[in-house]
Amino acid sequence: MSESEKKAFADKIRNEISEWRARLEHLRVQASLGKMEARDRAQEIAQEIEARIHETERKLKEFEESQAENWKELSERLERIWHQVKDTASGAMSNLR
Repeated sequence: MSESEKKAFADKIRNEISEWRARLEHLRVQASLGKMEARDRAQEIAQEIEARIHETERKLKEFEESQAENWKELSERLERIWHQVKDTASGAMSNLR
């Protein structure tokens, strides 16, 4: 993976993290307007999503600081983690509707 490919991959993940942060903020707003039971569940989900986003950001930093021989392995691991975050968040958010 070249430096430009590495940067493009990191930028892609960063953009997706930004999109999910916006969704998370929307979830928090909905939670604050909802009934107590729904609000508690939404806050729980928001905390879980936030923790997974932080984990992804930590792995992204590790990826960006990695040496050339580790890039492919780390990018695949980061991609898997990020897909798990999105799947978990999407499922949890759809359960609130």
